[in-house]
Amino acid sequence: MRYVTLGLAFALSAISAFGAERWTKFQDPSENFTVEFPSLPRARTGDSARTPGSVTSFAYYIGTETNSMTVFDNLYSSRGAAGDQASTDRILNIFATNIIGAAARIGGKVQSDMPDTLDGQSGRRISILQATGAVYTYRMFYIDGHAIGVAAVVPPGARPAQAADANRFLLSLHLTPHRPN
Repeated sequence: MRYVTLGLAFALSAISAFGAERWTKFQDPSENFTVEFPSLPRARTGDSARTPGSVTSFAYYIGTETNSMTVFDNLYSSRGAAGDQASTDRILNIFATNIIGAAARIGGKVQSDMPDTLDGQSGRRISILQATGAVYTYRMFYIDGHAIGVAAVVPPGARPAQAADANRFLLSLHLTPHRPN
């Protein structure tokens, strides 16, 4: 009986915190990216006046304030030339500065800030350890006038399945750039 109970506990601990069967691919309405969510995300739109050049912001998310997964798409009014690395770097630096500055104001510390690549596009990956013990990880890319990023929060004391879910979400992002015909 002890082995059955131990085996059942082990099997349950290996199951995703959100349930492996419910993960589905989500494509944003503008077809700029796909990402896997463990359930149907909620949507929010707004004006990103805090970020220079950004005119409209779309966010798709699940979770609570302490345990969440979010993908965002900020449309820019002034884009660089296609493949213009200087424009890409400038936009990514604006976002990185905003993320790092906001984290510092509430006692967060940068764990890592490094280049990232996805579907041939360069980007940034930042991990922040908050004063609460929560780890916020961001992946950001700029393509075709859109700053697209994902953010996942792993709360303090999270079960291994919660960290695995956050990692799965972060790695599931794929960009779908619009190319002229």
